[in-house]
Amino acid sequence: TDGKDVVESAAQHIAGLLAKVEFGTSQSNDEVAVETRGLDLSYLDLSSKSFVRLDVSGASFKGSKLVGAKLSSANAVDADFSAADLTDAALDKASFRGADLRGAVLRRALLYGADFEHAQIHGADFTDAFMTKNEARKLCDQLAASEPPSAVQFDTRKTLPCKPPSSQSTAATY
Repeated sequence: TDGKDVVESAAQHIAGLLAKVEFGTSQSNDEVAVETRGLDLSYLDLSSKSFVRLDVSGASFKGSKLVGAKLSSANAVDADFSAADLTDAALDKASFRGADLRGAVLRRALLYGADFEHAQIHGADFTDAFMTKNEARKLCDQLAASEPPSAVQFDTRKTLPCKPPSSQSTAATY
């Protein structure tokens, strides 16, 4: 067995254990609390998992599948969701301040009241995401205020109701 097989086996084992963990808040005193701040949950299938009202600040969900996951009112400050699939996820009232969402898929995600201030959103797909016009405008303004990294090839503005970027007229005046 080579090292790659061992790593893949360990990752599958951890994913199997996480499939049994409920991250949501508990009313029972006999359940074990899971420390979620700074946790590395990269490249895992966490679809339909609940992180409601949890502090996942600094955690990494890079490349993870979070389809239908619930992160309502979660604290995801400075978390890494780059290349994560958040399709149909409930992200309402969550704080993503300073989070990395480059290349994330947020199709049909519930975003009402979510805070994306200072988040890296270039390359993210917000197609059919649920948010107010004001929230969409804030995301568009945020995109307009920063240059996309050179590696980003997906235009996030096309998935939001953003106005086309203004360009200087090159027509000659006579």
